[in-house]
Order: sequence, then C-alpha cells, then structure tokens
Amino acid sequence: MPSPVTTAAAITVNAPIDRVFDAACGCDVPAIIKGHGALPGVLKIEEHEAPWSEPGQKRLVWLTDGSSVREELIAFSKGRSFAYRVTSFTGPFAALVSEGKGEWNFSATGPSATHIDWTYSFTPKSIFTKPAVLFIVNVLWPGYIRAALQRLKQDIEKAG
Repeated sequence: MPSPVTTAAAITVNAPIDRVFDAACGCDVPAIIKGHGALPGVLKIEEHEAPWSEPGQKRLVWLTDGSSVREELIAFSKGRSFAYRVTSFTGPFAALVSEGKGEWNFSATGPSATHIDWTYSFTPKSIFTKPAVLFIVNVLWPGYIRAALQRLKQDIEKAG
C-alpha cells in the first residue's frame, strides 16, 4: 500500500487555549466545515453528537454530496491535542483512499492566544490512485481546512 499523503494548515486564535480546545472539540461541524471548490461540506453528524472527549468515540459524518465517512477518535489529550481516523468512505473518495487521519495540536502563544495546527493525511488505495490523491491533498485540501479553521477562529473570537 502506498504511503499516506499529508497536508496541514495552521491558525492563531485570539483566545485562551482551554477555550479554543473546548470549542474545537465541540464545534458545530456543519457550520465550520463547508464545501470548498470541488470538496463537499459536512451536512450532519450522527451517532455521537457530543464534543470529542475520549478515544474510541465514533461518529458518522454525512457530506453535502450525499456521501459519508466514519470518524473514530484515536487520541485525546485535554487542552493539547486530539486525533481521529477516517474510514468507511462512500462516494468518490471510496475508490481512492483506504483511510484518512486528522490531527489537531494546540499551543498557547500567550495568555490570550492559541496556535492550532491541523494535519490531515490520506492513504491511497493503490499506486494507481496515488496521483489523484496527491492532487486532492496538495491542491484542494489545504484551502478546505484553512477555510474551516478561519470559520472556527471567527466563532471563538466572536463569542469573546
């Protein structure tokens, strides 16, 4: 199986780390992750609608193009980081990738400022799908997750 293809985005939020972390774990996902170019947004979350809080939690994520994915929280360190595995792809991604992984890391850059690093990787199903995955992850995905981080930042800072 080919190696994962990875991208990342980062943002600094003008709020204390505890507030930023809690907001990220419990955000209104459909309001934060919207469609971006050819990539669908999140329509709704089922099965686990509460904030992420412990490994093993799973949720079904329905996308605006009618496809879905399953997310499972695989690591959680309160106030510092969380990571999740993405599987059971339907729609176009089902033919391209075997799994994805998202990881969020938080660091205080001052008493009222927090830096978020969001890394995403996808494992192509084969060497034949890797070129398409490279294009999606390197060209389309960065803007998708940057836009989501910007919406999260706006929500947190607006809440004051």
